[in-house]
Order: sequence, then structure tokens, then C-alpha cells
Amino acid sequence: MYYDWTSADPIYHKWWDVLTAVFESGDHDGRGTHRIWAGRHAVVAGSSCTPIRLFRTPRAVRGRLLDQFGFRLVLSGTAEIETSRGSAIAGAGDFQVIDLQKPARLGCGVGGETFSEITLWLPRTRLQDRKSTRLNSSHITI
Repeated sequence: MYYDWTSADPIYHKWWDVLTAVFESGDHDGRGTHRIWAGRHAVVAGSSCTPIRLFRTPRAVRGRLLDQFGFRLVLSGTAEIETSRGSAIAGAGDFQVIDLQKPARLGCGVGGETFSEITLWLPRTRLQDRKSTRLNSSHITI
């Protein structure tokens, strides 16, 4: 399944719907695009946006508590994640891990630049189930 939203489309509110299904937004001036590919066991999401700040508090979305890890590769710009353990800044080529069970603040394009990323979202249970996960030096099979 594939979805594609852009803030330039007449369905601009759908761009915000994608964000606010998982995060709260500190500002509503951001513009950008989302591309989402959904499979049976994983979701790959890519986005590009102007600077924006997002907040994550664990809560039910449509009656379900989100329990995924996001493995984000920053493609351009700078991103910052703040959690109870501290903060970390990532630039192009860096990875960030987002745990939807933990409160966090996320800044995208924190230097004022356009930000782009691609994130692999995996359910926590898929990573913790040793029978379904094999790891070797070149890849992970889930």
C-alpha cells in the first residue's frame, strides 16, 4: 500500500493528519511531503519539510497504543531529538531511533533548512521475537 501527500495539494489538511496521528505539533507553519509504504510487518515513511517542531506523548491513536520503533536516516538538514535521557542532533547520513512508547520532542530542520528523512517503522514485538529475527553482518531478516 502506498500513500503520497504534499502540503501543496488541495488536500493539505491530510499532510497534517499524517503528523498529528502520531505527534503533536508545536507550530503549524510547516510545509512538506509524506510518502508512506505500508507492508504486513513494517512501514517505510519518507518526508521532506520546512522547519517544524513535533512532540510525542504515548497515547492511543484510534483506540490503539502505538508500540513501534522508528529507525530514521536523515537525508538532508538537521534533526534534534530530546528525551528524558538528553538530546542528540543528527545531520545528513546520521541515524536516529524513535521509540513511540517514550515522550520526546523532535525538531526537523533545526538550522532553518529544509529537512528530509526516511524512516523504517517496526513493531516492538517484531524486534523482541527472536524466532522471527535473524541478524547477520549484512542484513536483518524480519
